[in-house]
Parts: sequence; structure tokens; C-alpha cells
Amino acid sequence: MLSLDELKSKYSNNKIDYPLLFQNIKRSGSYDDESILDVFVPTYNRDKFAVKALLYLDRSLRHADIKYNLVCTSFNESPELEEQCNKLGAILVCCPLFPKQHGMFSRALSFDLPCRYLSPTAEWLMFTDCDLLVTEDFISETISNLASSNTWLQPYSGKRVSNLNQESTEIILGSDEFLDLEQQTVTYPKAGAPGGCVVVPKKLYDKVGGYDSELFWGYGPEDSMFWVKLESCFSTVDSIAACHVGNATYAKEATVYHCYHESQQGFTDNFIRMADIHNSFFALPYNQKLELINHKRELYED
Repeated sequence: MLSLDELKSKYSNNKIDYPLLFQNIKRSGSYDDESILDVFVPTYNRDKFAVKALLYLDRSLRHADIKYNLVCTSFNESPELEEQCNKLGAILVCCPLFPKQHGMFSRALSFDLPCRYLSPTAEWLMFTDCDLLVTEDFISETISNLASSNTWLQPYSGKRVSNLNQESTEIILGSDEFLDLEQQTVTYPKAGAPGGCVVVPKKLYDKVGGYDSELFWGYGPEDSMFWVKLESCFSTVDSIAACHVGNATYAKEATVYHCYHESQQGFTDNFIRMADIHNSFFALPYNQKLELINHKRELYED
């Protein structure tokens, strides 16, 4: 287990490399300062999923008829992804990967990186995995929840994620048309299922210092740590502007559809170290959790 000081040093050591990272970022697309909702989609070796996810998100955002920014983060320059972002008017943030000895962990999957780079001004921020597809009315249903001051965390919901099977996933990925996701073959996973989608007010995102992507490699547990940080800043989850976990009951459900894919190879290579960081934070007393959260927030406000 890591001590509070050891966890603080990890944040401090990684902060040093951000200027180097930003110098090497390549970006296309312009940011709309009048945006109400900014949507961030990171991808790492899953461009075929990201291209389709962006398409379905764009349709849903246009259907909701709001000001928005759709942002994709990628670790490499993908012509297919760049073409899709240009077509949709989305922002593409391409960031290089540095060796771990430089303190630069695999931030291509980072929800945090485009936020620090773009300095968004939208009232609400949405972070969604690149292998999730949404229905046309998903955003409008979500906004309806936001009007009630609700925020929604998806990753551990057994009711809000539907897993597409391999056949349905291949049909959707290969189609040039929008398909009815509700008519596809799905399974309903238990809590803790794959697929993460969170909508949170920007002021709360800032308050907890955002995600901690820099502490993890590849497909790490940044979603759950982000949620625990939110819980740590408030007495209960429900006190976060009437925040609800994904399996809470809403008058109208909004479901995301998780594309089928094989398990990510190499995930277990650094699992023990990732779990150590994650579990160490969980084990901290309440006051030390707040101290660590404040440390990161102040560090990145400089």
C-alpha cells in the first residue's frame, strides 16, 4: 500500500511532463465557447469503434439541438479517425505516448488530457468510452435528467449498459446506415460491467481534480476512482447536486450499448501496480482523501 506522501509524489512527478506532452499534441477542429455540453471520447487501438461511436454520438447531439463540442483523443494519427472528425466537425486531439520511465503513462485513454489541453467552458462534461454506442434520443434524455440537477455515472450499472453480441457488433460496424440499437441482440450484464459513461458538472469535475488517468496504464480503474473522489468531497453521492448512480430509477431510461470485442491484451501486465494505487486511495482516511484531492487540484491549477 502507498502512503499519502507517496501518492502525492506520483501526481507531482507526472505534472512535470505535461508541458512536454502539450508541445507534441496535434489538434484539429475548433472549440465552441458557447457549448452547454462537451463530450470526450478517448481511443487506443480501437479506431473502428471510435469512428462509429462518434457518428452515433453526433446524431444524438444534433437531435438534442444544443450547443456542444464533440472531442476525440487518440494516441496516433489515424486517417480514418481524422476523416470522421472532420466530417462531423469534431475536435481531434492526437497525443503521443512516451516511455513510462519518463513518467508519461498511457494517456491516450485519458479523459483528463483534452480537458487540461482545451480548458473547456461548458457547464456539463460527458466522458464516454469509444466502444459505446448511443441511441438518437440518448442525449435529450440525459439532458432531461440534467434539468433535474442529476448527474449520471454509468460504469457499474447493471441496468444502463447493454452488451451487443459479436454478430450484432459486426453488422453495426459494417453498416453505412444507422441501425436500431434497441433491436439488436444484447445481454444485460451484472453490476461492474464494461462500458463507462459519466456526465458531471464542470465545477464538480474541477473540485475533485478531474480523472487520474496519469496514475494508470491502459484500461485502468480511473472511472471508479473518479467516483470515489466525488463521494469523498460530499457526505453522500446523492448530495452531489442530486447525483445518482447509473442503476438509479429514472422516469425514462437512457441506455448505452457496449460493442463486443476481445479482452484487451496486456491489461494484466501492470494490474498489480494499478490496483495498489487504486486500493491505497480507498484505504486513506476521509481527511487524507480530501488532502490528496486538494493537492492534485492545486497542482494543476498552477
